[in-house]
Amino acid sequence: MKTFRTITIMALLAAALSVSAAEQSAAEQGVQFQGRVSSFDESERTLRVGDQTYQLLPTSRVTRSDKPASVSSLAEGQTVEGRYKMSAEGKREVLTLDITRDADRSVASGQDGAGQGVKFQGQIGKIDREANTVTIDGTTYHVLPTSRLTGRAGRTAQLSDLSRNQQVTGTYKQSAEGRREILTLDVGREQGRAVGGGQDRADVESGATFQGQVGRINRENNTVTIGGNTYHILPTTRILNRNGRPITLSDLNREQRVHGTYRESAEGRREVLTLEVGRPDNDQRN
Repeated sequence: MKTFRTITIMALLAAALSVSAAEQSAAEQGVQFQGRVSSFDESERTLRVGDQTYQLLPTSRVTRSDKPASVSSLAEGQTVEGRYKMSAEGKREVLTLDITRDADRSVASGQDGAGQGVKFQGQIGKIDREANTVTIDGTTYHVLPTSRLTGRAGRTAQLSDLSRNQQVTGTYKQSAEGRREILTLDVGREQGRAVGGGQDRADVESGATFQGQVGRINRENNTVTIGGNTYHILPTTRILNRNGRPITLSDLNREQRVHGTYRESAEGRREVLTLEVGRPDNDQRN
């Protein structure tokens, strides 16, 4: 019986030692992390990756593509990966850090600079006016109160003036949280699409043009179908008859020829800015 107890105690001690060794090994290897450097303080020897701050130690091993590098090689915008351990004070202390990719410094002039930002361009795919964001070619950008938005005519624009499918260019900066924050955004033309036999010509101020024959009028939903496309009439829509006098949606009739301008909303609706009964001045026929 005594022998059995002795064996049991020795087995428990061996298991405890095994667990302790495993924990020590895990602590020495550290916890893995990776991401883009959003800020780096060389004097404090701290860097921020994602939403976490990491402390560099004199014993931290810094490399660039697995080759030895110095702490001064670190810079904002780089992509890094490494391992850390948690100190008694709750700090993330870096064990190893490898710079896997340098920061992208391409801008309009070919060189990045303070206040100049990184260049972007593309087509607007989605606009979220509640979150103050715009998605351009699949990438989300944040519009700040300080963002400078301009239309094609160089006039100041707002997020509410933007429409889906417009071509835009601009510059942004990366925030400490990794968000792309717009510095400047310039509106270009909307991608051309055939509408009612015509071609769209879009900008923030004038909208895209359309023309065609009225096919259906839904006065409950405030919509009118022209050339197979549905357009939404807004309280601000300006509707004119052949003589240029203001009329309302209830004055329109099926099979009338109309033309006008519209903008595309964030939800993809075609919202009429202006609608005039008759053919455009440059398309009068007998």
